[in-house]
Amino acid sequence: MINDLRATLPHATANPKDFANVLNSYVEPWNNELGKEILFQHVRNLVPYYLNSVSSDLRTLGRPTLIIWGEKDEQIPVKYAERLHREIPQSELIILPGAGHLSLFDAPDAIASALKNFITNR
Repeated sequence: MINDLRATLPHATANPKDFANVLNSYVEPWNNELGKEILFQHVRNLVPYYLNSVSSDLRTLGRPTLIIWGEKDEQIPVKYAERLHREIPQSELIILPGAGHLSLFDAPDAIASALKNFITNR
């Protein structure tokens, strides 16, 4: 499993060559029994019915919701972000140009700015 993560994680970023420098820091938290259990839970949450239930639950919260998504996310395409945005009242959608699934790696400054603006304007 760890070898699979090492092989696939670079494909989740728009900057795979730069990601090679930090790959170990992303993989190591999963390299124990608890980490593996949590990773498998994340994988199970990728199935479409989970996204359906999340959008249904968030719709009922009645709270402002910020959705941040990488434009080049190949694991969970932008169409899912757009759907969440349509279905969650008071949501704001930020699409990060050029960012992949690992948006925090690809666009940390843009995410920090989006969070700051979202919090400040509430």
